Order: sequence, then C-alpha cells, then structure tokens
Amino acid sequence: MSYDINKIVVSGRVGHEEKNEEKQTVKFTLANTYETKNKDGKYDKKTSWFNCIAFGAYAMKVIHKGYRLAVTGKIVIEEYKDNDGNNQKYTKIIADDLVVLDDKKTDGESADDKPKKKAGEARVVSQNYEDDDRIPF
Repeated sequence: MSYDINKIVVSGRVGHEEKNEEKQTVKFTLANTYETKNKDGKYDKKTSWFNCIAFGAYAMKVIHKGYRLAVTGKIVIEEYKDNDGNNQKYTKIIADDLVVLDDKKTDGESADDKPKKKAGEARVVSQNYEDDDRIPF
C-alpha cells in the first residue's frame, strides 16, 4: 500500500494569535515575505499569509505576535457554507513541528522554565542547541 505525502514547511512572523487555554490550541497567522523580480529588473517584496493551528502547552507559551517561526505540518482544506449559502473553502496548516527562529524569550522566562513537550503536542525547538535533544552528543 502506498500513501501520499502532505507536508509543508514555511517560515515567517506571527501576525494574529488566538489562544484557547481550555483546549490548549493556538490559531495564528504566519506572514511569509519574499521578493520577486519585476519587469524593470528591480525586486518587489510580497507577503503570503498562512492560517495555522498548533496544539499543546509549549506552543501556547512560545507563539506570540511578531515572533519569527518555522512551521512544519500538513495542509488541510475545509469546506463550509457562508451566510448566503455559498460554498467556501478555508486552507490551514496543522503544525507538527515549530522552530522559534528569533532570540526573544517568552515573558522573560529562561530555557529551564519552559515546559517539557508531552505526547500529542507540536514539537518546539529553540535555536539554542544545548537544549536540542535531537543532537546525538
């Protein structure tokens, strides 16, 4: 049996964030800015916005507006009917992996204060390689 692959990796800055303490979920937007060359040979900045959702206490602590993140996950397209009865589609990324790409600390906490990942939570890794348990030495 073969399976298809549904995987996306995108980095950018967190725009809007909506946290649900009870469900331990964070819905957020991620702005990915890039440059394209125009007809005059100059570069124009463009921004794509991605709707994302992440789960777990760790994600709740590290996702903040303005933070630069790398998100790995899968794309899900949901269909719904709007108020006028028209079919609409909504695309979002369900995060499997989050990497904090900037040096900002959340609420002044140190790396030792950060909660440990539990099963089912998005894995969040800092750029501080001393804390990275994926390195075998």
